[in-house]
Amino acid sequence: MPVRQTLKSLFNIHNETGNVWTHLLGFLLFAGLTFYVIAQPPMPLALGKRQIDHLWLSVRDRVHGLADGLHHLHDRLPHLPDLSANLHQLQESLDSLVHEVQEEVHHAAQALHHRVHSLHDNLQHATERLNTRLNSLLEEALTDVLLWPVPRWPVYVFMAGAMTCLLTSAVCHLFGCCSKHVAQMIWRFDYAGIAILIVASFYPPVYYSFLCQPYWRLFYLLTTTLMGVGAVSVALLDVFQRSEWRPFRAAMFAALGCWGVVPLIHACWVQAGVEAVRQATGLDALMGALYLIGALIYATRVPERWLPGRFDVWFHGHQIFHVLIVVAALIHYRAVMILLHWRDASGGCAAPAEAVAAGSPAGGGPAAAAARGLLGESALAAALEAGGGTGHELHAIEQASGSVAARVWEHLREYAVEYLRVLMSKTAAAGSGPGHQEPMSPDSHTAL
Repeated sequence: MPVRQTLKSLFNIHNETGNVWTHLLGFLLFAGLTFYVIAQPPMPLALGKRQIDHLWLSVRDRVHGLADGLHHLHDRLPHLPDLSANLHQLQESLDSLVHEVQEEVHHAAQALHHRVHSLHDNLQHATERLNTRLNSLLEEALTDVLLWPVPRWPVYVFMAGAMTCLLTSAVCHLFGCCSKHVAQMIWRFDYAGIAILIVASFYPPVYYSFLCQPYWRLFYLLTTTLMGVGAVSVALLDVFQRSEWRPFRAAMFAALGCWGVVPLIHACWVQAGVEAVRQATGLDALMGALYLIGALIYATRVPERWLPGRFDVWFHGHQIFHVLIVVAALIHYRAVMILLHWRDASGGCAAPAEAVAAGSPAGGGPAAAAARGLLGESALAAALEAGGGTGHELHAIEQASGSVAARVWEHLREYAVEYLRVLMSKTAAAGSGPGHQEPMSPDSHTAL
């Protein structure tokens, strides 16, 4: 058929009408869903008290190094109260000689006052520098852990793969009747589109499930991509286009789809306590089952093999295969969005599953044991008290407008300041003794 007549046949009823429109409508559906994902705002960041406690443990080591700067400042500062007392004593002593050496007394008192003011200025400057350093450390630590919104490109890879497969299939079924040499070439791209869809479907669940395990994420994405390249290459070779290779092609694509079981099981094991992962895994299992059923129907030519001629236009096996592909892709889209929303709400890797499942560090979870070992009971209690009490959720970060990290940073900064206070107090108490200098005044700590 000529190209123009073939295009007109898009709106006619024939044995390829169902095959064309099932995937052409699927392509339009996924194109609309892609624009919907682009326009959809990310899920609000919702970190509760337990997640912030766990996040504090992940950034605490960086704050610990700041204590050395505080010790250095403490060692270099003289006793401001003692200096003031000495100044008053010197002034009283010099007052008795005021009539004899009035000018010398005036100069000495003035010099001492300048020295006191200079020391206060130096203390304020050092405090500001420590504040800046503390803010910088927390922001750097949050940049490594807090990720909001999480990258969308894996979702777009899947959507692009789905649209490529569906559009290629529709075009192949429409133009496959133009001429023999066109048909021999065009059907290769139909199989290649299926392989692209299968590989693209791997990207979102692997990326979001192993977002915090970069090595596993890279391994699964790389191996799946290489397998997909091999499947596409085989699909484009002439020898595999003959009809006797039809079952082999179906089995090859089914095997590529079965590889997805490996990262799914691994993700369920790693994220066993995450409800979103369990829901997504269940949906992906359903997707895989539909793909396998469709491949089996396609390879065995059911139901037309039982009633030849009855299903030439509607409901033959290839149409059923097409419908199952679209339905499976939509189910996978739902699973992908569940994982995406979970990662958005948890700030990427900021709120691991164990932090949610373990409970507040004030309780008896693993995070509590780690916190007690690192801070000690009194420091942990003080830090938790500064963070807003124990056992209650903090919902101040649920609305993620403006600077998202700033809201988490405010709570972590309270933890950091309290942690440094307790650390300095314990160090000063342990080192106090005859001839040892007293720690900095409470006012100096409060300034930090």
